[in-house]
Amino acid sequence: MKGQNTFDGLNLIAINEKELYDGLYARRCCDTTGYWREIAEFMVATSKRSDELLDIGCGHGDSTKLICSLGHKCTGVDISLIALTSKCELGHEYDKYIPDCNFTEAPIWDMPFADDQFDYTFSFDVMEHLVTETVVASIKEIYRITRTKTYHCISEIPSTVNKGIHKTVKPITWWRNCFDQANTKGIEAAVCTHDEFLAANLMLKLAKYKRSPSHTLRCYINPTQPKPCSGECRGASLHWYWKSCGYGLKQQYRGQP
Repeated sequence: MKGQNTFDGLNLIAINEKELYDGLYARRCCDTTGYWREIAEFMVATSKRSDELLDIGCGHGDSTKLICSLGHKCTGVDISLIALTSKCELGHEYDKYIPDCNFTEAPIWDMPFADDQFDYTFSFDVMEHLVTETVVASIKEIYRITRTKTYHCISEIPSTVNKGIHKTVKPITWWRNCFDQANTKGIEAAVCTHDEFLAANLMLKLAKYKRSPSHTLRCYINPTQPKPCSGECRGASLHWYWKSCGYGLKQQYRGQP
């Protein structure tokens, strides 16, 4: 009876949450994260071409589509797929250039996928939207369908756009503990904040451009040098990271030349 009550409770939450996000997406009141390009680039850089990826809480599907356009196989899942037709940063004209990009409508705690179906699962600004009662079930479901590794960037603060939409506002240490406790398969799991993700992605950019961290951070963070130096580290993407998470980077690399 207790198991049936839990099942019924999750079903009711799923119905309510779908209704909520159907409405928000239809009114375009729930835009997905503004750094979807960086998300796609990061996932491609940290995965193999043969990997099957799952974008959990894909929203408008921008990251999912860009990953597919870069030659990787990626599926998107969200509790509401209305966002796919209400708005897309890439535009519908872009869709015809994207092969094998599939989307599924389902709550995170009850995704219709086989065990170990995906090599790499990920979410960005999604887990904090979960009703707290569904967190454990959702994490267990993520591990069930994941074969190799999972990556999650989670907000620690209330939403500044839609009040109350972040239903589980917890410190990142709380989330890491939840993922650790549910990880019975020994899957490689990473749970991070926005600043940590942006810093990690910046390090990938630096490796690509073959610039040293101290050199580029000196150019972009030092307030006495407002203009970036000449050279490859002057790329727009790096400049975007400086603008977005300069404080976090200053904290992490304080003391470097």
